[in-house]
Amino acid sequence: MKSIAQNFKNCSRLAGMVLSASLALTAFSARPVAACPACMQMSMTLADELETSQGAVVALPVDGSKTNYSIESVLRGDLRKGKILTAANAEQVSPKYILTTVTTPNRPFWTGKARSCTPEVVDFSKGVLQLPNRFEKGAAKVRLDYFKNYLGHPNKLIADSACAEFSVASFKNVLNYSKSLGHDKIKQMVTKAQSEEQRALYLVMLGAFASSDD
Repeated sequence: MKSIAQNFKNCSRLAGMVLSASLALTAFSARPVAACPACMQMSMTLADELETSQGAVVALPVDGSKTNYSIESVLRGDLRKGKILTAANAEQVSPKYILTTVTTPNRPFWTGKARSCTPEVVDFSKGVLQLPNRFEKGAAKVRLDYFKNYLGHPNKLIADSACAEFSVASFKNVLNYSKSLGHDKIKQMVTKAQSEEQRALYLVMLGAFASSDD
C-alpha cells in the first residue's frame, strides 16, 4: 500500500509539473513562442537589449555619481569615447558596465539597464550585434549555433540570453541541439541552472535522451 501511495504521489507531482508547464507556455507572450513546452516568461535579456538598441557602449562609472557614466568604447552608434551618459542606477557595483538605448544615442539619458560588464560579456555582446535578425530567412541556424556555446554559461547575463533564444526555437531544433550538446553536458546544466527559466529549458533538452534514469 505504501508503494502504491508513493507512486500515486509521484504521478500527481508529474501531472502538476506538466500542467504548470502548459500554463507557462500559454502565458509566454513577450517573445514569439515556437515550441518550448516548459519555458517561463523572461524579462528583457542582455541580447534583447543589444539587438533592439540604437546605441550600445562599454562605460565607466563617473566618480561621485550613481547615474552618470563615461563611454570607454562604442559597440553600436555614432558616439565618441569619453562622452558622459546618464542611465539608471546600476543594480550592482562594477568597474565597467554595458549600456544600451532604444532612442537616439546622442541623447544624454539612456533607456537600458546598466549591466555589470566583464571582457567575456563584451566579446559576447559584439557577437550578438553581428547576428542576423531572428525573422530573417535562414537566421535560426546562425543564431542557435552562436547561442548554443553559451547555454549554461557561469555568467547569468550570458546564460539568460542563450536560454531565451532557445526558448523560442522550434521544438525540433531544441531536440537536435540537445543531442549535439550531449546528455552529460545538459545534465550538468540542469544541476547548475541559475534560474527556474534556465532549469525548465534544460529539463526539456534532457528529455531528448528519453532516459528513465533522468
